[in-house]
Amino acid sequence: MKIEHFDVLLSKQSEKPYTGGEAVQGHVKISVLEKVKVGRLIVKLVGQAQTGWKNKNSEVLYESNEQVLNEYIDLTRVLTDFCDENFNLEEGLHQICFHIPLPLDVISSIEKENYGWVRYTCSATLDVLDEDAKEIFAEHNFTVFSLLNLDAPYMRQPVTSQEENEVRGCCCNRKVGVESAQLTISDMGLLPGETAKITLVIEDSVKRKRRKSRKGRSDCVLLSLCQQLDFLSQNRYELHLFDRKSLTIAVESMVILFRKEYIYQIFPKTSTIQNNVN
Repeated sequence: MKIEHFDVLLSKQSEKPYTGGEAVQGHVKISVLEKVKVGRLIVKLVGQAQTGWKNKNSEVLYESNEQVLNEYIDLTRVLTDFCDENFNLEEGLHQICFHIPLPLDVISSIEKENYGWVRYTCSATLDVLDEDAKEIFAEHNFTVFSLLNLDAPYMRQPVTSQEENEVRGCCCNRKVGVESAQLTISDMGLLPGETAKITLVIEDSVKRKRRKSRKGRSDCVLLSLCQQLDFLSQNRYELHLFDRKSLTIAVESMVILFRKEYIYQIFPKTSTIQNNVN
């Protein structure tokens, strides 16, 4: 072959994501052993979203596929700098740089089995106009994060949730007290890498008999930062029918140990736990 090597390389390392509005930069690498007549050179950014599953109740198949990104740049004019007057690509190693901005509203990459995925690829295509005319193709996957804008004032306000549980005796079913918990997060909106201050207030008005076996016992609280994902898919045969599935993921979790006896001594009715979650 006259073209020994053809590849598209991104300036960022593969594990580092791109953000909406950021430019995808890189270069097309072409190693030529012998002069070869070439045509058009194009680099494309393509994003594809797919959802699909079988509904457990109806056994109906749902499947959707949508293109969420299609940006390209024509590098043919730049390619001519490496060609002779007959558009023959010269021998040697050639690197052709490109720069393609991502839209601000691009959606995040995701990969969840039995739910769906959003994938992004950067591809390069070169038309080779030799006797056996053909296209040479190369591509690489890359990851995208949506651009978050939390400028709205309410996004920087604390948010609180409270739950209450009525406790009854095991023998007479008589109410013996109430247990309640109030969770407050310092900011409603969080950006990746930011720290959230979490305050948990536990109130226990239940009257219990103290036992020696309970003395010195430690209790714990599990704090989890969760992400909810909603997937929508279309019926494969009846296009007016749709199905929805939700998935909740614990992004970050931590366990906090505390001694009830110690807390009761300082806060007879209410205990407050504060912690930070990244």
